[in-house]
Amino acid sequence: MMLHVILIDFLFFSLVVKNAKRSDGGQYRLQLRNSSGFDTATVNVKVLDRPSPPENLRADEFGGDALTLFWNPPKDNGGADITNYVIEKKELKAVTWSKVRNISKSLS
Repeated sequence: MMLHVILIDFLFFSLVVKNAKRSDGGQYRLQLRNSSGFDTATVNVKVLDRPSPPENLRADEFGGDALTLFWNPPKDNGGADITNYVIEKKELKAVTWSKVRNISKSLS
């Protein structure tokens, strides 16, 4: 973990953690000192990352021009709730994927 403290002025500072990992999350404490003593402040830090892929993706119930997709949520949500899934398709000879549907968590 590489920490950089940037003093913006005497009232504000910024703490930058380069290449943070989820394991870098936890409590951080800042201690201030002067000739009269010291005081501390504590903050809880949660490092977020992208989720792992959905589990058990399968297509079923083919009917005419439609099919139904089933899946389970990922084992690792990246540290935050999954809010939506984006379904894309790619034609056999196509180079790019195209969006079919955006499904919010409330519909899943």
